[in-house]
Amino acid sequence: MSDSYFKSSDQILVVNRSIHISQWSTRSYVYIFDFEFRTMTVVTDYTSSKEASETHPFPSLDPGMLRAMHDKLTDLGGNPKPLEPEADAKRAFAAPLSLKKSSQGPKP
Repeated sequence: MSDSYFKSSDQILVVNRSIHISQWSTRSYVYIFDFEFRTMTVVTDYTSSKEASETHPFPSLDPGMLRAMHDKLTDLGGNPKPLEPEADAKRAFAAPLSLKKSSQGPKP
């Protein structure tokens, strides 16, 4: 098994992991940690015709692993947002009803 770590931007760490299952088979996975949008995307069967991806929000991930990836991005020269939500962060207001799409379709 081998891992490669890359800083894609100040907020994004990419981990390329190759796993040798047997002497004839290697699987490649790409993990994309986006500290701005607080998601991890996993790309499986990387570079094959069966390539697929899944995105997971940070709250569903292991905090220790996230801390290690945050530290790794910092070590690579990134400047990721803190893992903890900002104490004084403002919450978004709900959109006014007049801007929401109607589920009944347009009015005549």
